[in-house]
Amino acid sequence: LFLLGRPLLENALEQIRQRVFSTDLLLVGGVIASFVYSVISVWSGRGEIYFEVGCMILVMVTLGRWLEATGKLKATQALDRLQQLLPETVARLTESGESETIPNDDVRVGDLLLVRADERIPADGRLRSPHATIDEQLLTGESWPVEKGIGEPVAGGTLNLSSQIQLEVTALPNEGTLSRLIAAVREARQKRGAYQLFADRVSRWFVPLVAGVALIVFVVHAVLSGWMPGVLAGLSVVLIACPCALGLATPMAVWAAIGEAARHGIVFRNGDALERMSEIRAVRFDKTGTLTRGEPRVGQLECDPETRCGEVRRRALALARASNHVFSQAIVKFVGDDCSDIAGGAVSSVPGRGVYAVFPFEHQPTALGSLQFLTDLEMDCPLLFVEKLVAVEQGSKPYALIGWGGWIRGAFAFEEELRTGAAIACRELQERGLDVGMLTGDHMPSGERIARELQISVRAQLNPAEKQQALTEVRKQWGPVVFVGDGVNDAPSLAMADVSISLGSGADVTRDTADVCILSNDLEQVVRLLDLSKRTVRTIRQNLIWAFGYNGIGILLAAAGLLHPAMAAGAMVVSSVFVIGNSLRLSSPDSLEPDALTPIPKTWENTKRSPRGGVTA
Repeated sequence: LFLLGRPLLENALEQIRQRVFSTDLLLVGGVIASFVYSVISVWSGRGEIYFEVGCMILVMVTLGRWLEATGKLKATQALDRLQQLLPETVARLTESGESETIPNDDVRVGDLLLVRADERIPADGRLRSPHATIDEQLLTGESWPVEKGIGEPVAGGTLNLSSQIQLEVTALPNEGTLSRLIAAVREARQKRGAYQLFADRVSRWFVPLVAGVALIVFVVHAVLSGWMPGVLAGLSVVLIACPCALGLATPMAVWAAIGEAARHGIVFRNGDALERMSEIRAVRFDKTGTLTRGEPRVGQLECDPETRCGEVRRRALALARASNHVFSQAIVKFVGDDCSDIAGGAVSSVPGRGVYAVFPFEHQPTALGSLQFLTDLEMDCPLLFVEKLVAVEQGSKPYALIGWGGWIRGAFAFEEELRTGAAIACRELQERGLDVGMLTGDHMPSGERIARELQISVRAQLNPAEKQQALTEVRKQWGPVVFVGDGVNDAPSLAMADVSISLGSGADVTRDTADVCILSNDLEQVVRLLDLSKRTVRTIRQNLIWAFGYNGIGILLAAAGLLHPAMAAGAMVVSSVFVIGNSLRLSSPDSLEPDALTPIPKTWENTKRSPRGGVTA
């Protein structure tokens, strides 16, 4: 009573001082009433005791608030780890051209910094080196490195994949892109949910009403029958109005559904999301890592008609194996099992352009890379191969060319692979009357190609702020919206959406920002979540109708003196049992189809870094 009841009492008193009458006050009233009456019964040697009533109320309330506090703490820790991605110290160039090491907090706008290979950019700035390869997956969600030239902007927190580069600072570390992203997530998480606001509004009239009725009943019965019958009648009103069933109506149904979902690899960060899910009218997916697997694969190989494709594969394999670029890795996977490469020849890399080698008994290089790279090596495109190369370019897919002997001999076209179940999920969501679309930071041709396959709408080339704006527009047009994503750049959009869903392959901050995490990365679970949410809300409404009906009838009987406190306590238990039993129906085997669980992968401490160098398109 005193250990768990004191925080509840202090909170209720503080709300009274602020002229807010919440359910905390009614809970405290019920606990105190049951305790006082039980003490009187023990002291007088007659009457019922209700100590267990107060215990049940306090344990239930404390457990729910502990779970809420734990979730908020975990989300805060994930954001703190994200902030720690920025290096603690940086190398700054002095006016004399020497390098000095300073704390990151001492960086000022206009400073010239040195960033070594495989180090994260410490602050937003402009590139002062001729060339750099930057991994922007942290902010854009795209797994393919971006080539930057002198004067182009680079964002703090992104990863330098080139050799050492120079950077002119344009924003303080705590005011840069990464810090603004974190601030946006924190701000969005502070917003109060619609159901929480509704509960506050209801409590403003429910608590004073019950207290007033109990006082009037006490006075009337005390005048007519004496003060002890008046106390019994007044306490009966408080006990029967004690919101056990009312308090269980929503959380019991929600937690029963959440438990069932968890057994199938779906983790909820709060129960309110399950209720809001039933009201959604639109769904928006991120592309890379969500609708697609996020890794390129060779979807097409075109060879010069006068060159054997086997020779193209052998030479491409020899060059690609010497590079860690994502395109090179895709070529190795595509070719590796089919043939053996050419032995000998030292492979050299030209950052941002490609790789080449001069094989034994040859005088001219074999090169794998961009069209410009092969053109600079004085390689021409055979007339018979021009048509195939034009077709590859018109496909709007990234590609890499291979050539030797002064001629371009082959073209590898890359594409993203859709996740299993993506097409089924989009189709079933549309069949349920939802507007389905995609928001991506990737370029428009890539986004349009995926959208055509899934038959959904698309908006491309969006940064995190533009994704948030797009969600606002969707909400105005269609109503409540769900956002499904996996990258750190999706965190602000996830926090802003009416319901946010992240995949288990996503980053810690994404999962902790999202309302729901699908551990198995199965997009069909989004459809199952929608169906489960509608069943849950239907159950909640049944529970609320019962709870309000029970309270209304019970208060009338208690006010008339026809309900003894013992009967009130018994009725309260019966009502709670009904609510619990009705809610547990959500745990039936057909609530969700079984699905294999997969563990949550990497954390920010061991984030995989993108490879350096290699082929570009």
